[in-house]
Amino acid sequence: MNRLSPSGSLPTGEGGGRGLDFFTLARNNQGSTTTIRVVCAIVFLTFVFSYVYCYQSDVLALAQHVWSGGETHFDSMIGAVLITVVLYIIHLGVCTTVRLPHRAFALSFAPSLILLGVLSSATLQPDNSVSVLYAAIVACVFLVLIGFAMKLLSDYAPCESKLHGGTSLLSLVAWYNYGLLATLFFVTFCMGNNDRYMHSVLKMEHNIMEGHYEPALDVAKNEGDASMTMLRAYALSRQNELGERLFEYPVSGGSRALFPLKGTTRTMLMPDSLVWRNLGGYPREEVKDVKHFLRILQKQSMARPSVDDYMLTAYLLDKDLCGFAREIVKVYDFRTQQEKDDELADIEKKRRKLARMIGEQAAIDSIKPREMISPSGIRLKTLEELPKHYREALILYTHSRSQRQLVYSNSAMETDYAEFQKILRTKHKTKAEHDNALKSAYFGTYWWYYYK
Repeated sequence: MNRLSPSGSLPTGEGGGRGLDFFTLARNNQGSTTTIRVVCAIVFLTFVFSYVYCYQSDVLALAQHVWSGGETHFDSMIGAVLITVVLYIIHLGVCTTVRLPHRAFALSFAPSLILLGVLSSATLQPDNSVSVLYAAIVACVFLVLIGFAMKLLSDYAPCESKLHGGTSLLSLVAWYNYGLLATLFFVTFCMGNNDRYMHSVLKMEHNIMEGHYEPALDVAKNEGDASMTMLRAYALSRQNELGERLFEYPVSGGSRALFPLKGTTRTMLMPDSLVWRNLGGYPREEVKDVKHFLRILQKQSMARPSVDDYMLTAYLLDKDLCGFAREIVKVYDFRTQQEKDDELADIEKKRRKLARMIGEQAAIDSIKPREMISPSGIRLKTLEELPKHYREALILYTHSRSQRQLVYSNSAMETDYAEFQKILRTKHKTKAEHDNALKSAYFGTYWWYYYK
């Protein structure tokens, strides 16, 4: 029978070689997986920074905004760096406290990644509060299980057998750690807020607050509920393109979608005051009629130039072509050249008559051409300045109303409208086929919105 030598090692057996006790094996294994540990640390740091900065920064910004009562602002870069550093320090603390086997070293990242999952799980509640309760409960369960597993593994660590197969970056022990780390990443991702709609709206709001209107419009271009419609309307208004491009995106909610209104639209991160300042005034009470509120701004001389476009767009969103026609003549000069010439001739006639009594210069100063301004106090625009959607709406109004207060004609758009009507009247096997044919050819026009 073999007996232990005084040194504690096993004598050479029949198979040759020197036998080692478990403690000597553990000492020989020390430091043999340093490269694997470094790679795991680099992968961890890269994942945490990318996850926070590229994916969850808007969610974390919302959480900080609500929890701080709007007093602080989350900076994506600084926040991502700080969170990454703090979570890595937690990992180092775990490594110092618990000695894990080399095959399960990656488990030391678990507390940090579970905490990251809780931080990124923030969801907005109906009362505008932010909650991480569900993720926190899940995290507690995970941490108890992980703590129990760490206790068992730390007891096993001194007895860990020799790492057969080496400790290279592609060795079996390396793949144990890579697999465990990937599993933890997956758990973190599942715990975080993965609501695509919420991410899209927050990204739009963040871009708008930074003054990046075009990037905000590029977010979720094929989606569009009332809140997204409001954000796009604001971004386009800031670029003076509301009447040119709004219907190039999915639109819903009618005219009420233009404002942040209770029960219809709401912002999560962006303050509502941005929308009201763009119009020129704040509502004293809940706005029930969008067009009525805009008229109040105009009558009280508070309206900014954007109000004219908001008013016209409100009529278009409600598919009220007659109201649109009544309103657009207050914003654009629809007089023919003959009418303009006749008005100037009449003014000149009055001036000559008055000049005989008070002098020519005094007559010129007394009688001036009528100043054509919109209800918002802006000079009437020419027909050449009509945006695309206004032209489309006027063509539609001209062709769909027998009794009309104005007639608009545009040869190029008339041809497009004729083609649109041809597709509109074409019979298909199902309504879905008909709608798809119409959408594929004319989505992005006011005509498609009106008939959808």
